Amino acid sequence: MGQGTISYPTEYEYIDAFVEPNTTYDYRLADVDYNGVVTYHSVRTVTVEKAPLSSTLEEFTVLPAYPNPFNPNTTISYGINEDSKVNIDIYDITGQLITTLLNTEQTQGWHSVTWNGMNTQGEQVPAGIYLSKITSNATTKTTKLMVLK
Repeated sequence: MGQGTISYPTEYEYIDAFVEPNTTYDYRLADVDYNGVVTYHSVRTVTVEKAPLSSTLEEFTVLPAYPNPFNPNTTISYGINEDSKVNIDIYDITGQLITTLLNTEQTQGWHSVTWNGMNTQGEQVPAGIYLSKITSNATTKTTKLMVLK
């Protein structure tokens, strides 16, 4: 929580609960003052070498796709709280199936899949809004994706 405009340094901490082992992450802090002026600070790079101590999930969770809007790729990250069959389909805004990214059994934990903006025939989809439908066992979650050109 920010302290407003002050004249002395303040330390902040960010805990990212959704990291994967053997992955490098970049973080950057931005200050926004009372006038709406944004000051960006330098990027901090962190490499996670081993799995976090606790990776138990209480429920099926889908994170916002990143980047979104995107061109050419976006990553959909999700956590499943038990071993289950996972299906990820991409639909256009009219509900037409564009492609299936995943249809397989997966173990409990965090996973991610990348969509390259291609349809089932390997053709680049036009710019627009798409929906990702992620199903784990009997639970389905949908997120909005935007392809830019």
